[in-house]
Amino acid sequence: MFKEHRDKDGDGKLNQEEMRDWIMPVGFDHAEAEARHLVGIADDNKDGKLNLDEIVAHYDTFVGSQATDYGEQLQKHDPAEL
Repeated sequence: MFKEHRDKDGDGKLNQEEMRDWIMPVGFDHAEAEARHLVGIADDNKDGKLNLDEIVAHYDTFVGSQATDYGEQLQKHDPAEL
């Protein structure tokens, strides 16, 4: 994977541009991907929506989600620093 997709210039290491492309690929929406992931896991009746029972039943999934972790990280910073 590294040689074929990440190390675009073939020098055996990732430069700043290659790292940026890996971490923040163009055209990839991290929030949408996480939302689709959560719905895919918790949508027990497969109607494409989450109801209260599904959310409660999969509470642990939402608590461990990257989406909820982002909010947690924001609370750890001093607003004056942002």
